[in-house]
Amino acid sequence: MTGTLICDEDGLCDPRAFNDRLLLGLKGTMAESELHFIRARLRGGILSKARRGELITPLSERCGAASGPA
Repeated sequence: MTGTLICDEDGLCDPRAFNDRLLLGLKGTMAESELHFIRARLRGGILSKARRGELITPLSERCGAASGPA
């Protein structure tokens, strides 16, 4: 990259500058950890529904009746 700048809501970053690369890497790591926590909470919600007997999942076509006329 030559002369490319990255702009977001926090400001302007130059990927060639050490501090800006460090900041961009930290932002990426934080975003990845947030996704991990969101997935864990969603999984916890699914498990809670399953424990209460409220989880409804669609039946796969391979397991159930085939769609269309036989």
